[in-house]
Amino acid sequence: MEVAKSMRGAVHPSSSVRSGAAAAESWRGIKNQGNEVNVVGGNLKEPRLSRLLLAVLIKWVRVLLSVLWVLVGYLFEGLAVTLTVLVAMLDVSIAGAMACCGGKSARSQVLDFPFTAAYANWLQNTLAIAFETVEGRSRRTKALSAEKVERRRLYEEIVTKGLLRGAAAHSLDVASLDPATSQLAFVFTDIEGSTQAQLLDPHGYQEAVLKHDEVIRDALYSNAGTELDTEGDAFRIAFGDVIQAVRFAMDAQRSLLQVSWSKRVRKIRPFRRQKDPSGVVIFAGPRVRMGIHLAKPGEFDMKQHRVFMTPVVTGEGWRLAHLLSECGAGGQVLASDAVCTAIQGRLAECSFPVVRHLGAFALGGEGGPATDVYEVTEGESALLRRKHGELRRCERLAGPSVLGVPRPPEGEVAFVAVRAAVGDADTVVGVARCWQGFCLEGDRKLGREVVAFKGIGDAVRFAIALQATLLLTDPGQGNEAGPAAVAIHVSNLSGSRAVLDCLLGVTQAGQTLLSQPAFLGLRPLLASVGHPIVIDMGVHSHPNLGERHQVFEIAPRALKGRGMVFGDLPGTECLSPGARQSPPAPTGVAFVFTEVAAAVSDGAAAAAVAVFVDHTRKVLVQKTGSSFFGYECQEVGAGNFMLAFSTMDLALSYCSQVQEYLLAYPWPAEVLSLKGFEEVVDGEGRVVHRGPRVMMGVGYGVPFYSMPHPNTGRADYFGPIVNIVARVKSACQAGQVLVALKTPEDRGLKRRRTKDMIQAYGSKGFALTSLGKHSLRGIAGKVALAELCPPSFGHRKLGLGESLGAGGHHAVDIAGVAEKVGRKTLVAKSRVEGILQHAEEVLSPGR
Repeated sequence: MEVAKSMRGAVHPSSSVRSGAAAAESWRGIKNQGNEVNVVGGNLKEPRLSRLLLAVLIKWVRVLLSVLWVLVGYLFEGLAVTLTVLVAMLDVSIAGAMACCGGKSARSQVLDFPFTAAYANWLQNTLAIAFETVEGRSRRTKALSAEKVERRRLYEEIVTKGLLRGAAAHSLDVASLDPATSQLAFVFTDIEGSTQAQLLDPHGYQEAVLKHDEVIRDALYSNAGTELDTEGDAFRIAFGDVIQAVRFAMDAQRSLLQVSWSKRVRKIRPFRRQKDPSGVVIFAGPRVRMGIHLAKPGEFDMKQHRVFMTPVVTGEGWRLAHLLSECGAGGQVLASDAVCTAIQGRLAECSFPVVRHLGAFALGGEGGPATDVYEVTEGESALLRRKHGELRRCERLAGPSVLGVPRPPEGEVAFVAVRAAVGDADTVVGVARCWQGFCLEGDRKLGREVVAFKGIGDAVRFAIALQATLLLTDPGQGNEAGPAAVAIHVSNLSGSRAVLDCLLGVTQAGQTLLSQPAFLGLRPLLASVGHPIVIDMGVHSHPNLGERHQVFEIAPRALKGRGMVFGDLPGTECLSPGARQSPPAPTGVAFVFTEVAAAVSDGAAAAAVAVFVDHTRKVLVQKTGSSFFGYECQEVGAGNFMLAFSTMDLALSYCSQVQEYLLAYPWPAEVLSLKGFEEVVDGEGRVVHRGPRVMMGVGYGVPFYSMPHPNTGRADYFGPIVNIVARVKSACQAGQVLVALKTPEDRGLKRRRTKDMIQAYGSKGFALTSLGKHSLRGIAGKVALAELCPPSFGHRKLGLGESLGAGGHHAVDIAGVAEKVGRKTLVAKSRVEGILQHAEEVLSPGR
């Protein structure tokens, strides 16, 4: 059958005839065009008649074969259908014979024998396949593909989402808790208008409830809660931590709003979609009211159900949570005073919900339990736009009070100084209260505010949120609003004002600067504050900052473009370069990678390496005109530097100075007795090694780009040249300096001979010895290497190491030869194909 389909699907007879006619027509066009050219130009020949007849004969045979191929396919299908009918008739004949010759039991089975469901299905499928068209075959392929996708989806839902993701989740084991010493957070939920919805459309209501239950349980399990009881569409849930209870309520309300409810569900009046005046959807599907209460030890009791063996909870705490849930409206989350008190200092753990005091109420009416009631809503979402009426089934005892004025923090505090427009003062205070900040005395006439936070995380969140909030202010019409200057410092109350004022004084509008203590506290929390861009501004000196003070800048990733505007800190002396003073990537950078050859541990070895590290940093901060000598990108391990220099001369000068300094340093006997640090002399008694042996790889090139490191804020470079120099360092012997004179990336230097480059550097005082071209691990092509000797130790020439001995230009690079031969072969092939194509065009009938 498949053979028939392939035959029939190959070429349709009519299309073959049409294609043959079109080809003949195109042939006549070429012939006529050739005749026209002969008449006009007079220099082309008429094609031979035998050649034309042969071409027409070949085309005729091709068309005939195509038609016969399709006809054979149809004949094969007809034969298959005939055989199918014969088999069916044979079955019917056998059934007739059984009816005539068989007994009573056989006759009772005759009617069902040839016409069973399986047989009818087989016959139908056989005929469908036999007479299947191209379109039908395409539909069957799509159906099989869709079935495969559906099977994969079921697997993902059962295994990946159900088992693997749920393996880390766990529910609260309520039965193991002691009510006398444990506390539980109870959450009661209920659908508003469920009775009316059930009367309006029972089937639509059932569909909505099933999806509602799925959403509630997903949020429940993801927050480690346990389902104590259900009553219709109402849930009773318990959590071991009040933060989990609040997160559950926020997750469930958000998910219910985001569900794609069917048209039938949306037609039910209590479940209709509702928008606010600006067109934002604030209600969709069932509107669930929730009540949260934190029951302290002794406020609840727990027993085991005799039949179902499930925990049965009772007590005042349980009753209060139930009454609280009855007071709210659909889509509203109410919390008791115990809940609000517990989460007051932990709002970051539940993503900073908005908490609003509604007043004090007697739940259930007069004589019921009294508590302050709060409304909890997810911050920065459509849920904030919901408007609810007065609470029901309760009696008001007192009106609402203003929240968001926390107590002043004590001890080490994160201070944030803000310089903004005078009209933005209220915005600063409002945003500060949202992030639990305590506003200290400021100078509103100058647009200065000082806010204290308990932790550096909240301080940075406030700074980022403030810069984003000020973006919403429309300029113009006398409004002087704009970006604010923000400075953050961590200290105690007594010693913070001078540093904070000085830091704010050098901060530009739209910029956020952190002192070194503030950044050190922030570094472990970068992920929790949205992982902003960090820029190391370098070490600066100022009378109020102290002799040396490192400053950092942070910015949300969405506002990274502001970093292009800010420059150096005004009014300060830069003692050590920051990321903005690093060599720019587009103009080319000379890199130096260093590594201490010997293993370094505590004690004398670590002290010796510290000498090298300190001297390196002293050299880097030296001034060469208006810029620094070099830049420290990173240090991965003691003495393992990645350094950047604006020119190759500065990089070579650094290596020469440091190597000579280490060889001439008066190392104590304790250091020289260590393995890898001992003194080594040559045959003439000249020092070759002494003290720590530092390997250095040097190279110059143009990186693709540079950017601040996400964690340190130091400038980090990316591109092949960085990898090449790192490989050069790995090829060094202990204490050796290897220089990559020419690399595969140095397109502009390929015309310069290595000998000329060494002579040019020699005229500048750098003693370089050529080591030839070598292949380095992971680098395509060869690198021209040279060894740099310290000025006073020109006799120290270490030569090739083991890693380079077999990779020099004297050895045969089989892989390189194979690559070169393959490349040459491809070039030759393309040339031959071009020649043949040109010859074919010359011999064509139109020429």
